[in-house]
Amino acid sequence: MREIINAILYVCKTGCQWRHLPVNFAPWQTVYDHFRRLRLRGVWENMMLRLNRKVREKSGRNPGPSYLIIDSQSVKSAAEGPERGFHGGKKVKGRSRQIAVDTQGLIWAVHIHAANKSDTMEGCALADLALENAPSTEAWCADAGYRGTFENYVSRERGLPVHISERIQDGFAVLPRRWVVERTFAWGNGQRRLSKDYEKSTLCSEAMIHISAIARNLRAPAA
Repeated sequence: MREIINAILYVCKTGCQWRHLPVNFAPWQTVYDHFRRLRLRGVWENMMLRLNRKVREKSGRNPGPSYLIIDSQSVKSAAEGPERGFHGGKKVKGRSRQIAVDTQGLIWAVHIHAANKSDTMEGCALADLALENAPSTEAWCADAGYRGTFENYVSRERGLPVHISERIQDGFAVLPRRWVVERTFAWGNGQRRLSKDYEKSTLCSEAMIHISAIARNLRAPAA
């Protein structure tokens, strides 16, 4: 099973197709079958969450976060499938990845949808998932794109404050706490499988983000 996991991590890191796995790994059909079965059972997400808690504990923090930061990333699609659209503002045809991270940059929820769908609307689905995974959350941080629906939903329905970071008009500046989620997206870009959206289904896309987070947690000094 260790060799199967190594092969799946290899696919995520190098971005190769399943059929092009090197011959020193198990047959690609076997590797993909394990990837699929573990995805259907929710193992990848559960593994990521358990490692998150271990990393936080070994950093001297509580297992669950009290503050979450939300943001989205639009990426081009390289395969046919559902949930694809054109983002007029970013000029990207594909999907949007929404993630919720803690102040260490650890991912607690992932939601993928068509790029033409509103971030503030889809962010409500991410909030539900994040609060299920991290019930200790006491507040949120978001950029101005999450004003309105997301802000009202989290504040009124969930009873949690949402701190909105304003955009800097002149020059460049690091917004408080906002750089953490941007750094997490940058970490993900180091996994070639995440350079574009190569998956046919959004569930597979989310699983690849879970796997990339698992690989990062396993390399974390605190782990």
